[in-house]
Amino acid sequence: MRTVTGASIPAGVIKAAGGELVDLGGKPTAEGTSIVSYDLEQLVASGDKIDYYLAQRGAMNATISVESLKQRPGYDTLPAIQSGRAFVIQEELISRPTFALLEGARALSGFWRESK
Repeated sequence: MRTVTGASIPAGVIKAAGGELVDLGGKPTAEGTSIVSYDLEQLVASGDKIDYYLAQRGAMNATISVESLKQRPGYDTLPAIQSGRAFVIQEELISRPTFALLEGARALSGFWRESK
């Protein structure tokens, strides 16, 4: 399982949309990367800090869906998953340095407004 550092493009989009990245205490996968590995125990232990769960769909995660998140072992214990505050967004709207990031920020802020 992976997330990103606070200095990453996705973290910037999340912040621009009014959110905040939760630090799960994982370690970067390589020196100089913004990708961080974590394990299920770290995710579950931080579950009460996670108001919304965001996953991205792209080449490396083509089949991800809110339903598939609900079926992952341990994820059913996360309050954000239990209460329907999980969102899947296309990778290019959150991870690639293009003007599509604006659309990604709008999509995230819209999801957060609708799910309150």
